Amino acid sequence: MKRTKWTMMLAAALGTVTLAGAGVQAEDFPTVKVCIPNYDSPAATADVEAAINAIAGEKYGFQMDLEFIATGNWAQQTNLMLTSDEVDVFAVFGTPFLSFVNNGQLLDLTDYWANASEEFKAEWTEDELLALSYDGKLYAIPNTIGIGEHLATMIDAEIAAEFGLEDEQEITWEELDEFLQKAHEKYPERYGLVPTGGTALISNWTWDGMGDKKYLGVLADGGYASTGTTVVPLFEAEDFLEFTGWARKWYEDGITMPDILSNSEGWKSMFAADKAIAAINSIGVNKNEGLISVYLDTCYASTDSYHSVSYAINANSSHPDAAWAAMEALYTDKDIQILLTNGIEGQTYVVNEDGTASYPEGMDGASAGYDLMEAHWFLPYVYNTYPLKVNGGADFFDKMKEQKAAAVNSKGLGFVFDNTEVIDEYTACSSVMDKYYKALMSGAVDPDEIIAQAAAELESSGLAKIIEAKQAQLDAFLAEK
Repeated sequence: MKRTKWTMMLAAALGTVTLAGAGVQAEDFPTVKVCIPNYDSPAATADVEAAINAIAGEKYGFQMDLEFIATGNWAQQTNLMLTSDEVDVFAVFGTPFLSFVNNGQLLDLTDYWANASEEFKAEWTEDELLALSYDGKLYAIPNTIGIGEHLATMIDAEIAAEFGLEDEQEITWEELDEFLQKAHEKYPERYGLVPTGGTALISNWTWDGMGDKKYLGVLADGGYASTGTTVVPLFEAEDFLEFTGWARKWYEDGITMPDILSNSEGWKSMFAADKAIAAINSIGVNKNEGLISVYLDTCYASTDSYHSVSYAINANSSHPDAAWAAMEALYTDKDIQILLTNGIEGQTYVVNEDGTASYPEGMDGASAGYDLMEAHWFLPYVYNTYPLKVNGGADFFDKMKEQKAAAVNSKGLGFVFDNTEVIDEYTACSSVMDKYYKALMSGAVDPDEIIAQAAAELESSGLAKIIEAKQAQLDAFLAEK
């Protein structure tokens, strides 16, 4: 039996447990409850949990209670769990990172990280960990998905081929506009451009909100331009003005849907129903079957990239040492990672000759009882697992890792704005952004008129005070860095 430092620590803490003995029972180990967001609760979860625990008990001295929570219920259920010791390890997802910190819900991981295995620590740079730190303390570990994204347009592959566009080709705004005009003329029964942000063409663009999803003061152009450390109002940022101008043009030209502000249909279903030609999105190396992606901007990463999904330990955990042992295993143990991502070989997936994975013949995620291969972006670490065949080859996760390493980082990477000192102004300005942001990002309103109106309301609500506070905090962060 492998005896790790965590095994010995847990044995000492538990006193009565002798982990080196062959007769140790599962009930002698502490149970770590791990909560992960997903689109559903897979039927084969118990089988996957049992297989993981066969490894976890033997190698690390803990048992895992694995629970998947539907994304629609995530915030409510996890907030209830965090009021007690009901959950140990969980995804920081759906609620701003700093909200968890300010609520005292996250365990300080600084000392655990300092004593972590070299394999674990080698995965993340100091700047990356700063994105999930506050006041000098580390509170969460990034997951491996969605770090390093291109601003891209996804296009029906057959239509793209007709017009000579190739996957991962770089194009200009003008070239995109020319394509959309010609493609929509040839296929007038389809929407030329469908929204990926619900009622907005896209939820975000190149601006870095530094952990502030209301974008009340941003680093324009991803924070990697020459002015990348100056906080500016979003509605004055050149990249925002450029995008909203194009969005308005496409709306007036009939490229986008006329009722976009009341849209309730997902972009994937519109492509599947042959109702869409293209959609704008921020993407990694993820492939969508039947679509190609052309790039509009460089690959970038910001604090927000690391805040999409990360993993932390509940401050109320009754056995934090075991919870950290589980964290290390989730990020470093290949066998556990494969079980968590792919499930049980032969039951929920099969390995193809090319090194990719598929569901067993005649099955999909639902009938196989485990669909995390389709939602791998929710999981802590997937680089060692088998990617779905439709994702583009056995090197899919290798490419994802390469893209993370190659991404241009925002100059504000690692900084998280704390709005406590301007909370009244922040609340008032948030209401203004809720009123105008998505409408401007849809093209359904005239930006020349609405931006001026929104800017005036933001000014009267105290935006200048927010920007002043955000700039001062950013300057202090950069000076210490």
